[in-house]
Amino acid sequence: MVSSPKPDRENEVIETSAMRQALHNFMKHPILHLQHTERPVGIAIEAVVKSTGETHIEAEIFETDDTDDVWDLIEKGGLSKFSIYGRRKQTAGQCHLSPNQRSGPCITKSLDLWSISIVGTNAVNQDTYLEIAKAHLAEDEYTPFAENLGLIPPNTALMVIHDGKKRYEIRLSSSLEKNATIP
Repeated sequence: MVSSPKPDRENEVIETSAMRQALHNFMKHPILHLQHTERPVGIAIEAVVKSTGETHIEAEIFETDDTDDVWDLIEKGGLSKFSIYGRRKQTAGQCHLSPNQRSGPCITKSLDLWSISIVGTNAVNQDTYLEIAKAHLAEDEYTPFAENLGLIPPNTALMVIHDGKKRYEIRLSSSLEKNATIP
């Protein structure tokens, strides 16, 4: 979750409608950055504002040699939150005051969202969180199931895999009793 409609540590709130509108433009260039630096470390695949007002993204961290340190920090808990950066276009409340002078919230009604960063505990909105979903690793299996036998049993398929250099062909056969599995 990258944003919620509750006040953050600086007593700022982004209205749900503002975040929904800002995501539309952000997703045209959905780069994830590291700690608000210019270092790109991933890409947002999907972004949605839920009915609760929370903004959630599905993202991929690049799997390159130069992001090994990012993965290490994520695995050790050093990077566990998100932070957003942009420009307020329309506000209400006490946005003209510095955070330590506000007696009420600064409400952002419209914004340009320029960046979503993966950060540590320094996130202004402590409600944000990062969850890691298991990727499809080599240990995963693929098992096609036959729903019917078709005209000529058993059901067969040819799986062709291109890895950039080589072509692999795997023949599969499934019946109502047996299924082929690719480990």
